[in-house]
Amino acid sequence: MEVINFAENTNGKLFCQQFNDVRLENFDKKYVVGNELIVNVRGLEWGVVKVEALYQLEFKNIRPVLSQLCYGKPPHYMATKLRMYYDTFLTKGVTADTIFLNIVFSWVKRNMEVQSNYLHNYWKEEAAVHQPVTIQGSLFD
Repeated sequence: MEVINFAENTNGKLFCQQFNDVRLENFDKKYVVGNELIVNVRGLEWGVVKVEALYQLEFKNIRPVLSQLCYGKPPHYMATKLRMYYDTFLTKGVTADTIFLNIVFSWVKRNMEVQSNYLHNYWKEEAAVHQPVTIQGSLFD
């Protein structure tokens, strides 16, 4: 079975039963509706997903809704990430007309122990980011 690798669980999307990801078209022929793929995150096997749907997407057509779903950030962030991932694989780099695939996956089988540990650490990191800040003194001291 082929593998799909994730460097991170951006926006926590891999915790959902269905999730999407944007990948370069024709980079891998494994993205075919019905195919099952092993998911690895940072080298750990998370389980198996099935490709449920996909559609072509031109780089210039990245919109806020898709960017928020994929990264939880605005389109310029997603554009920067895609360039970072794929510029080296393309002769001309990523251009406005570069075709990507927006792929919808659903979990078939999950490695619950690995995902549970990752989920625990994910929320621990999120909680640390959102801790209240105490300011010593006042603005007028």
